[in-house]
Amino acid sequence: MGQHPGRCSRQELPSSPSPCFAEDVLLRLLSITHYSLPESIQSLKCRRCAVVGNGHRLRNSSMGETINTYDVVIRLNNAPVHGYEQDVGSKTTMRLFYPESAHFNPKTENNPDTLLVLVPFKPMDFQWMEAILNDKKRVRKGFWKQPPLIWDANPEQVRILNPYYMEVTAAKLLNLPMKQPRKVKQKPTTGLLAITLALHFCDLVHIAGFGYPDSANKKQTIHYYEQITLKSMAVS
Repeated sequence: MGQHPGRCSRQELPSSPSPCFAEDVLLRLLSITHYSLPESIQSLKCRRCAVVGNGHRLRNSSMGETINTYDVVIRLNNAPVHGYEQDVGSKTTMRLFYPESAHFNPKTENNPDTLLVLVPFKPMDFQWMEAILNDKKRVRKGFWKQPPLIWDANPEQVRILNPYYMEVTAAKLLNLPMKQPRKVKQKPTTGLLAITLALHFCDLVHIAGFGYPDSANKKQTIHYYEQITLKSMAVS
């Protein structure tokens, strides 16, 4: 990630970041965040991890108490905890998200020591995170859905997911081509990235709440916390 003097134009527009621009933003972001894990997790001789998906099958599952017994509980995107504790538990060690899925209150839907792990899918994701943490002018373009403009997160709890996990998930597990047509843009889901991370990081990995409803059941809700169905998702 070295600099390339003479090749970076400082006139590049943020809405279309050059590799050099994205690198500069990433370096600034890494300077205000951390990469270490809590000592309570690092010191474990056997890490038992649960990756909690957002699927409808968690509703009325009464899995909450079991999920809370794991050393590490990884949650995804904006899935709420409050009001669903009996089914999904209340413990959150890590929450993986990207800007468009950051529509959750970092302080109310997580524990005080929860690590907020940014999953970067594109250079603009770094710029959004830096703008939020440094209270700079917000990024409004380059997203398929407007991410939060106000997001009260503690920089010490923010982590950036190493691109290694994206590479392993995409190239090794899904066999996605490294170069794809611009209109295709196939990417791993946050859930599969979380499982990949857990398989590298944990000694024991269990998953809960994964899987879409049967394709024939168009009226079945997809998530445990909202009424979006396969039919409504297909329309969008």
